[in-house]
Amino acid sequence: MKKLIAGLTVLFASVFCFANDYLNFSIPLEWGFYWQDKKGSSGADAFEYIWSYGVTGEFFHTFSGPFGLGVKGGVKKCDVSIEIDDGDNQDANSIAWSLAPSIGWAFDGSSTKKKVNIYPLIWERYSLTDMEYVEDDKLVVTNYKFGASFSWQWGDDMVSNGLEFGFSLPWEGYLEYDGTKVSKNGTGFDFHIAYKLSVCLTN
Repeated sequence: MKKLIAGLTVLFASVFCFANDYLNFSIPLEWGFYWQDKKGSSGADAFEYIWSYGVTGEFFHTFSGPFGLGVKGGVKKCDVSIEIDDGDNQDANSIAWSLAPSIGWAFDGSSTKKKVNIYPLIWERYSLTDMEYVEDDKLVVTNYKFGASFSWQWGDDMVSNGLEFGFSLPWEGYLEYDGTKVSKNGTGFDFHIAYKLSVCLTN
């Protein structure tokens, strides 16, 4: 029993003794579009053009190797143009938020750092304002997406700066008007480029 406990202790220590904790911050510029299908006779088809900028924060923990797990959240200012049914375009503004677990790999070289992250589920939600004929915050967009990003950075062991490129695709997305779904089966894509700052907390 003592050998088992000792072995587990050594294994646990070997996993975490070279672990690193990172705080990652980014300022992304994002562009994309999503098509929403009508839900029932009272719904509406919609085509969303999205342009946004914002800020994200991510806590990322690597284990004994480059592999790690984390969580990422962010807010962004969106400019949205929605074409509903017969080609009537509605422009809107929004502050959106998102939350996602992350799986990834952080490769720290002598002068450059490379990070690859996969986001299996991104939860994103935003309420639209300043629309003609629609009251503020009555029209809400919810997206469930998955995506990935790659970053290339330079710096020392503690702080690194660089660029990030990423994309996401929808699992599902829909519009709600005043709490009632008016569309379903969102499809489309978005991509982003971002300035990225990483701080290693454990070196």
